[in-house]
Amino acid sequence: MVKLIRTLFGLILQSTIYFISFAIVSQYWVYHLELLSGIKKATPMLNHYEHLLPLFHQLNPVCNIMAQRQFS
Repeated sequence: MVKLIRTLFGLILQSTIYFISFAIVSQYWVYHLELLSGIKKATPMLNHYEHLLPLFHQLNPVCNIMAQRQFS
């Protein structure tokens, strides 16, 4: 019974971390769209920014998993 409770708690914790990560990435995406909505012409610097931004979005869940392992 205790093992089942620990397993369920771990599953709930992982799911919560996943959904929080998803919410953070979604928030970044909305802000990103708001930031770039007024731009009429793209510059090379903007193109570099567009390619770097998804990299940081992809690192967010990895950092959350590392933090979960660190503190559990």
